[in-house]
Amino acid sequence: MQSVIRSSEKRVTEQRKTNEEARFRALRNNTGYVILGVLLLGAFAVTNVVLLQSVLKDPLGGDRQHRFIGPLLRERLKKMAREGRDKLTGRHHDADRPQTEQQLAWARAGMQGMSNSSKLSGHVVQQLVEDLKAKEK
Repeated sequence: MQSVIRSSEKRVTEQRKTNEEARFRALRNNTGYVILGVLLLGAFAVTNVVLLQSVLKDPLGGDRQHRFIGPLLRERLKKMAREGRDKLTGRHHDADRPQTEQQLAWARAGMQGMSNSSKLSGHVVQQLVEDLKAKEK
């Protein structure tokens, strides 16, 4: 009976050693893959951090001294600047004047064709004519 117990203990001990050796071999074989994975993960993280810093520093990219503005935005900014200057100086451009003259002609025509039923709208047109004349001067 004791011999059966000893042989069982011996077999269990040998199985443990064999299992531990197999685990160690598997760990040694896979260590290279683990190190490669960690290096790739580190390179990915460093790349993302560097890219994020460069985007935060210069969102449009490149080492330009001035920011690029597209032609549509440039034209809109010029128009806004011109309108602001004109409001300050009280001048009108030739492109704006025909529209104002056209509005005045419309308002005058409305005043001449006014009937009794349209006195209220005639008053509004008269007010519009006065406002446009004040703007013109």
